[in-house]
Amino acid sequence: MKTGIIWLLSALVLASAQSYGVIENFRMKSNTIDTIVLEWSLVGGDVPVSKYTLIYDDDFTQDVRCPVQYCTHEVDYLDACTVYDFKLIPHFKDGVDGETAVTSGHTVEMIPGEPTNPSASSSSSGILVTWQAPAENPNCVDKYIVCARIKGDLDTNCQETYDLTLLLEEIQLCSTYVITIHASTPTGQMGPESAAEATTSEGVPGIPENVIVTLSTQTMITITYDDPLKNPRCVVEFGVIYGEIDRRIKTVDSSRGNGKHEHTISPLDACTNYSIGVYGVNPSEKKGPTAVQYAATADTEPFPPHYLIVDPTGPDSVDASWPGDPTNKCADSLTVCWTDHIHPVEFCEDIFDRDIIDGGGSFTITDLLPCSNYEVTITAHSPTGMSSPTLANWTFTDDITPGPVENLKVKEVEVTRIAISYDPPSDQAQCVKEYDTRVINLDEGGPTTLEDGPFVVGIDESHTELDACTNYALHVRTVTRTGLVSNWTIVQTTTGDALPSEARNFQLHDATEDSLALYWFQPELNKRCAIAYRLSWNSGDDSGSETIDLTPPLPFEVTHTISGLKACTDYQLTLIAISATAGESAAATLSASTGGCGL
Repeated sequence: MKTGIIWLLSALVLASAQSYGVIENFRMKSNTIDTIVLEWSLVGGDVPVSKYTLIYDDDFTQDVRCPVQYCTHEVDYLDACTVYDFKLIPHFKDGVDGETAVTSGHTVEMIPGEPTNPSASSSSSGILVTWQAPAENPNCVDKYIVCARIKGDLDTNCQETYDLTLLLEEIQLCSTYVITIHASTPTGQMGPESAAEATTSEGVPGIPENVIVTLSTQTMITITYDDPLKNPRCVVEFGVIYGEIDRRIKTVDSSRGNGKHEHTISPLDACTNYSIGVYGVNPSEKKGPTAVQYAATADTEPFPPHYLIVDPTGPDSVDASWPGDPTNKCADSLTVCWTDHIHPVEFCEDIFDRDIIDGGGSFTITDLLPCSNYEVTITAHSPTGMSSPTLANWTFTDDITPGPVENLKVKEVEVTRIAISYDPPSDQAQCVKEYDTRVINLDEGGPTTLEDGPFVVGIDESHTELDACTNYALHVRTVTRTGLVSNWTIVQTTTGDALPSEARNFQLHDATEDSLALYWFQPELNKRCAIAYRLSWNSGDDSGSETIDLTPPLPFEVTHTISGLKACTDYQLTLIAISATAGESAAATLSASTGGCGL
């Protein structure tokens, strides 16, 4: 009993110490039409292999005996053009089965012939393609490759099928399709093609793609557009609509290559927004949907209104009006400006009302100065800022009465000249067009009226050819353009002293025994400067003189009687005019006798 136990334990120890090889590099080495040669290696292990079991096609098994490390085995009587899956199981001599190795291989393929009886028919659901298997090597057919292209195009769409029919659904209408069918082996080798043709039905084209404005000038717009994605082959012509005009553009075969089209629309009006529509038309004159794009022709210089009328509407406002012109499409806005050309500022108002531009309008300018000459201008502007020539007109605001002159004073006084100065009025000075000056001889009451010139600050006037030693009043007032006048401002002065000429017409009026009554007239020159006369007489043994002082108003004719003279005596008389500062005149002489000689 003890001996048996010892033997069993020894066997178990021995079995636990054994190892088994592993199959590596199990693969197809070579093949023919009906054979496959497999190869593998048994790596490692110390238990010899008894045999291998090869399983393929899930039904067939073969025992393979190969006691060496590297083995090969030929499987025969196989079908051509067929892929086989192989399993290899090692059996060791101690009855243990090793790990299963797997691989695949195929027999040599034979290229199949062309499919037979190809056919293609079009319907609303697509193109149905049918065919039969090739007469040559039909067993080598794994699947069919069906390709379709539009006749005249190079783009081809291919599909795979394992059936003998295929429905092509994504097709374009109005097109003839060339359809090819290839039989393909499991490894992808294709046999010769068979072909069929089918023409799809007519449809309405889709909306044109990518309508783009590529050029815009003052008189033309150029657009480009692409064929519609839907039914592009159904387009025999394109229609282009802009405004009220519908123009069609004939398509040509040469444009089919890339579906790009270009069209230039002209003549157009400058500065005009256009809506442009493009649509396709099929052979039955049915229109597809319209693709719309918007564009504006380029600006050109606008022109101003044909005329500008400006009229005063009061002392502080002017009304500007102009006619409309709906053909002046480049006039996007108007600018009315005004200035009085005195103050260094110009005021402007922008007008964006299209109705005013087209139909004409007016604008009342307010907050102006009375009595002022305003230049009013109007200029048209295009949307991008191009400006027309400027149209101008002028007018005066209504007059109001200005204030009187200020700071009137006598600057200089000479014998025959008076210089005065004054300032413009502080109230409405711009209303003064001229100054009315009146020089009045107070000693005679005769006015002299002078009108002096343009508006300046601190006006000087010099009045000449006046009489010496004369009282004058100088009246100055402001005058507007339309004749409105201010109140007078007055200053008075007297001209300077001058030497008078001799008294005129020195005569005897009457004589008595002891007196002589004389008379004379003022000197012709500087008469008012003769404020006194010195009268002298001499008879040889009787002489004398006296001064005759005069008081204003100075008399034109002077009379004087000399008393206390000798009777019946001849006298020589002299008369001299005396001025205040300039001296004495030449003497006027007279011979006269007293009476009483007959006593």
